[in-house]
Amino acid sequence: MRHSKVGSNPVLVQKQPIQHSKPLKSGPRQARAQDFRLYLQSELSRRAKENSSYSLRAFAKLLEVDPSALAKLLKGDRPLGPRLISRFGKSLGLAPDEIREFLDAREHARSRAPSRGASVPEYQQITLDTFRIISDWHHYAILELIRVDSFRPDSRWISSALGIPVNEVNFAVERMVRSGLLEITAEGKWLDLSEVSTNLVKPYFTDAQRKHQKQLLEKAIYALEHVPVARRDQTSITMAIDSERLGEAKERIKQFRRELAQFLSRGEKRDQVYQLAISLYPLSDIKENRP
Repeated sequence: MRHSKVGSNPVLVQKQPIQHSKPLKSGPRQARAQDFRLYLQSELSRRAKENSSYSLRAFAKLLEVDPSALAKLLKGDRPLGPRLISRFGKSLGLAPDEIREFLDAREHARSRAPSRGASVPEYQQITLDTFRIISDWHHYAILELIRVDSFRPDSRWISSALGIPVNEVNFAVERMVRSGLLEITAEGKWLDLSEVSTNLVKPYFTDAQRKHQKQLLEKAIYALEHVPVARRDQTSITMAIDSERLGEAKERIKQFRRELAQFLSRGEKRDQVYQLAISLYPLSDIKENRP
């Protein structure tokens, strides 16, 4: 059960060691600052969203690197040295000063890294990560999948269940672990920590929420055209209203969402993840009657 409620304070979280495998497990990873590896992840995700047939293999061909080697670089299983950063940056059309920023960030991160064996806690304010988590629908869908009876902690299973690329699953899981929303134990068990870790960064919330709602509307349109009526309910009502009662109406909608979520999630089994999206908006624009 997932409520769209976000606090006003930024989150400071201790960095957690992670590694993705089959199934995904915890493990050491490379230290990060403004990480070129994360930029590569974001760029691959962007291209895949613009072209559904775009794959890791196509991205590897662009970068002139073996697909398996690129997969390891994206997961953090192999380090990204200065030569690769420069080479990949040129292939992606980055300007020399942009490439230099990534190289400087890498050196800065290396200079601040504690010596081997030291246990110095590192804290960071989540900004880009939290923006992506709020704005992209599949992050919280993955967390809800953990509650499904048949859940399998495997990237390919999650990819099949949500209809998103395997790489997108891996990036999302890493992002949520890094942000403290998800923990993967040494035994491979997935723990949803979002109830205690979702005070996200307020300056990024409005834009991220807008993007998130657009994605949900697109998912609703897809369901309208492809999902049988027996498996969905998409209805609406048009009404003339007293706009001064909108505040109370929003509270009633919030209460309804919570009550319905509790009703549906307390059945004998949990076998699917659903999205409840309610829109209340004006159809008219009568200027003299605006508050």
